[in-house]
Amino acid sequence: MFRPNFKAEKLPVRHRRPTKSSYFRHGELTQRIYNALREHGTISSADVAVQAMRDKGLDPDTNPVTRTDFVRRVGLQLNALQRDGKIERSGKGKALRWRLTTSP
Repeated sequence: MFRPNFKAEKLPVRHRRPTKSSYFRHGELTQRIYNALREHGTISSADVAVQAMRDKGLDPDTNPVTRTDFVRRVGLQLNALQRDGKIERSGKGKALRWRLTTSP
């Protein structure tokens, strides 16, 4: 209206940030993801979430609500790392796995 040559599609996409969790300090999820990738090569979000729950003294088998929250948070962080070009995904659905990118 005020600038007729303004292109709205050139605006950067703003990603919604998840709410803070009392279980994780700043940067802890990213560090857990990188440690798991170094140790195993490829990972799933559920693998990282279950290990994080066990490390914190929680039982993933008896606490499905917390497990779902952990898996969601890990998945969001994995997607953010992929957007930054640091990791890449392979597979789809339940077979979805993540690995470090091979190209610099």
